[in-house]
Amino acid sequence: MNVLMIGGTGPSGIPIVRRLVDHGHEVTILHRGTHERPETPTQVPHIHADPYDEDVLRGALGASTWDVIVAMYGRLRMVARVTEGRCGHFVSVGGVPAYLGWTNAWLHEPAGLPVPLREDAPLVDDPATDEKGYRIVRTEDAVFAAHPRAAHFRYPYLYGPYQP
Repeated sequence: MNVLMIGGTGPSGIPIVRRLVDHGHEVTILHRGTHERPETPTQVPHIHADPYDEDVLRGALGASTWDVIVAMYGRLRMVARVTEGRCGHFVSVGGVPAYLGWTNAWLHEPAGLPVPLREDAPLVDDPATDEKGYRIVRTEDAVFAAHPRAAHFRYPYLYGPYQP
């Protein structure tokens, strides 16, 4: 498969890129170019562009398409919109503050986030209760609007060589 990894030089990106390459996939990394890592497989082409700037991102992508786009960095709403129609599969990474009570445990009775938290637990639906969580949920909605069959992952922390 032909894979575009937006990000790919951070704590989870390098292991994912290496694994994709090890399994015979053609991987391209799009990142700003400020965090080059020697562990990145040498055969992986780099597109240096700012995934926070819509015009720059559009220009960097040109008319290219990919089998899979993995968005691990950048403004996810914008990245999803810019990449609409450019891939067979879209995979994105977001955060767990989408869950109601993640950043404000007093929203539960008794206070505290229920642990373990189910994937289908309530999401933040009111910006007055949690502005950040509300924005994350709206971002997820935008991802699925642009890529209805997307796979979206939520996580708070990553463990690896760059994230102790």
